[in-house]
Amino acid sequence: YWPGEDTKLCLDIIKKGKKIIYDPEVFVWHHRRTLFKAHMKQVWNYAQHRGLFAKKLPETSRRPTYFIPSFFVIFVVLGGVLSLLSPTVKIIWQAILLIYGLGLIATGFSTKKVSLGLLVMLGIIVTHITYGLGLIKGLLAKEL
Repeated sequence: YWPGEDTKLCLDIIKKGKKIIYDPEVFVWHHRRTLFKAHMKQVWNYAQHRGLFAKKLPETSRRPTYFIPSFFVIFVVLGGVLSLLSPTVKIIWQAILLIYGLGLIATGFSTKKVSLGLLVMLGIIVTHITYGLGLIKGLLAKEL
């Protein structure tokens, strides 16, 4: 599996009764890709495998935090539809999106450069959506 081979390797080691020892002196370099196309492709691949692993390797891949972007995507779409039917749902949906937006703005302003801040905000949104959809695809896949 790539990406995510380390998830399977570590689980195999533990299942064989071996220990994995944490050493703070060991350095692992994860190669992040440039925005947008290469980064989104990397995020998409990671998310798909995490979704598949949630079924195949539940011991390591069912942490609630892995599912937050997918819940967010579902919330945005379903909340948008339901907000057309209920004013109360619309207020709650808009309030949560406002909080998300304020978090994005705070993160963007923390860069202290407007053009970089806007790029960071857009990168975060697209990354969350890409990961959320990729994980759902992985959950629905039989194999990748």
